[in-house]
Amino acid sequence: MKVGDKITWTHCTQRGKTIQFSSREGKIEHLTETNVTVKYRGKLVHLRPDKVRLKGQRLELTEMIMGKWS
Repeated sequence: MKVGDKITWTHCTQRGKTIQFSSREGKIEHLTETNVTVKYRGKLVHLRPDKVRLKGQRLELTEMIMGKWS
């Protein structure tokens, strides 16, 4: 990954007993070994590098449901 790449990640929210997963997409603004700063809807979001994927790759949620190698 490098600055300027489009990436995706799975965002999880919880309200009471309900857990909601959504796919989010943004563009890398800054990258270090321990942090990725992504521009998402005009705001900067800080994520861990192991939680993001290049756009077009399988999301964590897909792998969890379908299996890693299917």
